[in-house]
Amino acid sequence: MYNNEAIMSQDVPQPLTTKKQLFLASVICILAAMFYMYEYTLQVSPAVMTNELMRDLGLNAASLGTMAAFYYYSYTPMQLPAGLLFDRFGPRRLITLAILICALGAFFFGITPNAVMASFGRFLMGIGSSFSFIGALLLVSRWFPPQYFALLTGLVQLMSSVGAIAGQVPLVTAINHWGWRSTIISLAIVGCLLALLVWTVVRDSPEAVSKGHKFQSPPEKSELKRLQQVCTNRQTWLIALYSFSIWAPVTAFAALWGIPFLVASYGITTEAASEASAMIWLGIGLGSPLAGWFSDKIGSRSKPLSFSALLGIISLTTVIYCPPLPLPWLYPILFVFGLAASGQSLAF
Repeated sequence: MYNNEAIMSQDVPQPLTTKKQLFLASVICILAAMFYMYEYTLQVSPAVMTNELMRDLGLNAASLGTMAAFYYYSYTPMQLPAGLLFDRFGPRRLITLAILICALGAFFFGITPNAVMASFGRFLMGIGSSFSFIGALLLVSRWFPPQYFALLTGLVQLMSSVGAIAGQVPLVTAINHWGWRSTIISLAIVGCLLALLVWTVVRDSPEAVSKGHKFQSPPEKSELKRLQQVCTNRQTWLIALYSFSIWAPVTAFAALWGIPFLVASYGITTEAASEASAMIWLGIGLGSPLAGWFSDKIGSRSKPLSFSALLGIISLTTVIYCPPLPLPWLYPILFVFGLAASGQSLAF
């Protein structure tokens, strides 16, 4: 394993240490994590309104899946450009802009008369969301000592779980009261308010603050050279493959098809299915900081990663392929599946 402290200290400003500065660091990272929470609410929202979307937009299961997938058509390829852009322009400007793009996408999704505009709205959400987790981790690495990185990464992942849970049980209640369009438009307004907060409070780095600069200076190396350095490292590809393998089931099951599957296979209501699915996000939320702490405690990344993958295989296979389980059994097994997926945070 590489030495985390040595890696994290390269070309990274030293974090400030006074109580006032640590408080500022905490507020900054919390706001960045709130963006991650916000985008996750938008990401998983179609899972609790599948019937409404199919009815109002004239979709079938296949076209609904295609429409929802437009989020990932932009989110996935934007990961590399997002990282390079953060290094060049800094988190304050990009996170603010990214939140506004998400909010604009939510607005288009909420007023859509057809699947085309809905897909465009999802596409915009994906573009904005691609900056969320990277931005939060960048701010954590700049504002806090390297030895806290694994734990704080887990806490950032916890915020995504809070957002995913908010995008299920509470969102079902909101949709039942106000309809899916008003609910999504309200989320767009929330995004605009969050963007204003980020622009007002977030600063790029302690170095920029100490020098009285508004923004962090860009790196000396070109984007192409830095990208080449990362891509020639074999560990980069192995870690990326692990992240894909352990997170793809969460994306497919928890973020979209899990609730309809539970309704169809287990014969329960949408509300009950959303509560059961929320156990996955609860497991991810609690497991991510726990995995970071435990990994630091035993001084190993590979062992917790291997155990998480094995646990995920067993738990999700049980839910999908075994005969329908009683609800008292379904909840803890989905929770275990979430715990297993929390290994993804360690990959970072």
